[in-house]
Formats: sequence, structure tokens, C-alpha cells
Amino acid sequence: SSFQLETLAHSPQVAVVTNVLEDHLDHHGTRDAYIAAKKNIVAWQGPRDIAVLNLDDPAALAMHTGSASEVRGFSLSLQPKRGAYLDKSGDLVLVSGDRRAVLCKATDLRVPGRHNISNALAAAVVGDAFDIPAEAIGGVLRAFEGVPRRLQPLAEKDGVLWVNDSAATTPAATLTALASYDRPAVVILGGVSKGADFSVLARALVDRARGVALIGRAADEIASAIAAADPKGALEVRRAATLDDAVAAARAMARPGDVVLLSPANASFDMFSSADERGEKFAAIVRSFAS
Repeated sequence: SSFQLETLAHSPQVAVVTNVLEDHLDHHGTRDAYIAAKKNIVAWQGPRDIAVLNLDDPAALAMHTGSASEVRGFSLSLQPKRGAYLDKSGDLVLVSGDRRAVLCKATDLRVPGRHNISNALAAAVVGDAFDIPAEAIGGVLRAFEGVPRRLQPLAEKDGVLWVNDSAATTPAATLTALASYDRPAVVILGGVSKGADFSVLARALVDRARGVALIGRAADEIASAIAAADPKGALEVRRAATLDDAVAAARAMARPGDVVLLSPANASFDMFSSADERGEKFAAIVRSFAS
């Protein structure tokens, strides 16, 4: 958490930076201040420590400036000298100088989205740093089914896939969720904004979504962003007073072959004690009609 990193005066032996986006601007004020807090994860590392960095994210690489640690990179498009990458045949590969070990195919992963290929590469680099054999790393990557509330599939009912992504508390996270499925989406959005800009998400919703159900305190702000991105009103937008109402609205909008995403792009504290509680409530509602 950037809240914890903000006052950190000691970095871990192995630190991983998957990406640098925007979050908690309501607390940090600016993106630069947020990044400065995040930078402490590598800032205090020494020459025997390891920074595992996303080579596809310039901001992640820039965070390492001034740190003494060794960089081991991971990438979906580049081949590092030491780290892991996705090759042109779709293999996840560990590499260190002349040593090259294929871990698994990207299609072997059970978690959706290119971001999860990147996450798998990062995890593989960490495993390799602790001398875990490549064969064992590959086996774990193939077996891993994800974690609750992060693109967690709940059920498929009448041809509609229901997915719990309550942990998506920023627009960037919801954009990733949208990009993870080759299906039209109905998205349940809303909650408490953390100072984010919804304009990019609004344009993506207009391009990729069938409909949106809005809940919580940020509903008006999201609706305004969608209206600006969609002046002809092509995207169906419904308001809901409760999560139960939002699920009912999503059921009405969804068609066979669609995915319904609870991917709120906001914090939960106006209606729930946590994103966990929000996700558990959503899962219970879905299972009440889909089981």
C-alpha cells in the first residue's frame, strides 16, 4: 500500500513493481506524490537486493533511478538479459544470460487477461530469485486459479458469465477487466471516488460495453463522463439504489455470450465496510439465481 510505503525507511530484499498507475489521489494529492510514496519499495535496496520491474512500463523503470539493487525485468514484448518474457510463440520463458527455460504456454494460464501473463512472469522471476526450479514454477503457474474478488468467475447462467472484480477500485483496474474478455460486457460501477478521472474509462465503456449499472456516491460523476463520451446515448446506463438493484439491472441488460462484471472502479465505503464485503454480497446475489 502507498500508505505504508510513504513512511518506509527500509526496502525488501526482493521488490516487485508490476505497474505504476494512479490511485489514492484523494490522499496523496498528485500522481507524482503517489509515485514518490511507491518508490520507497526499491529506494532503500542495496547491491545484494533485487528489483523485479516491468520493462513495458517506463514509470516502473524510472522508479529504480538512484537505487543500488540489481534489476531483473519481465516483459510481454522485450527479452531481458535476466528475468522473464513472453516469446513470439506464446511461451513464458525464464532467462539468465545463456540459460533459457520455458515455463508454460500463455494459454495454459487459468487467469484471464494479458496483465495476468505479465503478473505470471513477475512471479516467475521472484521464484527464480529464490532458486525454485523452473519446472516447479511452471506447474504452479498452470495450476493457479486466481484469488477472490479479482476477475473471479462465479457462474455462467443462460449464456452470461458473472465475474466478481470487486477489488477493482480504480478506473485503470476496470479498464484491465474490460480488456480481459472477448465478450460484450455489462459493468456494475460506482462507490466512493478516490479522486480519479473517469474519462478514459467512459470512452472504453462506450466502445466495449453493452450497458452499465451505476451505484453509490460516484454514480453522477461516472454518468457525466459517459455522457461526454457518448453524446448520442448509445450505451445503456441504469441507476441502482442498491447492489441487488444493480444486479437486477445487469440481468435485464445482459444477453447470451455477455460477461457481467462487478468492477466498480471505486472504493466501497459508502455502502460496504470493504471491497471484500461488496464482493461477497455480489457473489451471494449471483449464486442465489445461478446455482
